[in-house]
Amino acid sequence: MTKTDDGILDSSVFSGGDRRTFVGACKMGVVSGCLVATIVLLCMIVASALLSGMTAWMVGCLSCIGAGIAGGIFQQLWFNYLPARRFAYSTRLFLFGVTYFVVLVACAYLGSWLPRENPYAWASFAIIYLGIFGVLTAAFGHALKKRGIEYKAKLDDYRRSRGLE
Repeated sequence: MTKTDDGILDSSVFSGGDRRTFVGACKMGVVSGCLVATIVLLCMIVASALLSGMTAWMVGCLSCIGAGIAGGIFQQLWFNYLPARRFAYSTRLFLFGVTYFVVLVACAYLGSWLPRENPYAWASFAIIYLGIFGVLTAAFGHALKKRGIEYKAKLDDYRRSRGLE
């Protein structure tokens, strides 16, 4: 992470702050590689559609790309966009989950991920999404709570060493 001119921590993958370490450079390579692969895949789908018409496979691919891009956009909007940061983390997490679920359902419907006439498939989709979302929410909550406890202990040590307590 780097600090911007106004003192805000910038966790943007394109900020350049991560390029100083091997792991950071690899992370940026994965992100830029995914971006290039997505652009190439979109170009191939458009070219194929122009030559031979849209197929179910192309629609499915486009819906997966749309879901991935929407997830990245929602993640940035709910967790890094400054106006959204006025909400509590739990509120932002809930709103991310709801908005992304709506997009995933739309992508699943348009991309024919599930049989449209089978309500059990859709119910299973919703239950699986909620299960994964619940487990990830609990894991992130635990990690953030643990980190908060560690930071508080370090701050208390610092204050004691400076005689501020």
